[in-house]
Amino acid sequence: MPWNLSGTYLESCNCDVVCPCTTSGLTAPADHERCQVTFAFHVDSGDVDGVDVSDRSVAVFVDGPRVMAEGGWQVALYVDASADDGQAEALGKVFSGQAGGPMAALTPLIGEVLG
Repeated sequence: MPWNLSGTYLESCNCDVVCPCTTSGLTAPADHERCQVTFAFHVDSGDVDGVDVSDRSVAVFVDGPRVMAEGGWQVALYVDASADDGQAEALGKVFSGQAGGPMAALTPLIGEVLG
């Protein structure tokens, strides 16, 4: 893979207690009509195709159907405002799934990228 990141990951959704999606392969229904989840990442140290992305953060917001495996997600990707253009592009590739890795597994579920 053309990237290597190390840091902190936080996930939070609008379910009442524990997200049923993570334990069911996205097939258990959420507690509410829509599943709204935030994935937040802080890169302590990292490199994407030779671009140093250390000490930058990224947040991915998802609005999906009650059963997330149905797809059609609306997704917004926010990159750290202190990232320069090269860092923002590199992080965008990783966290949109374009650079492979875990996020690439989710791209078939995305119906619309809001920005």
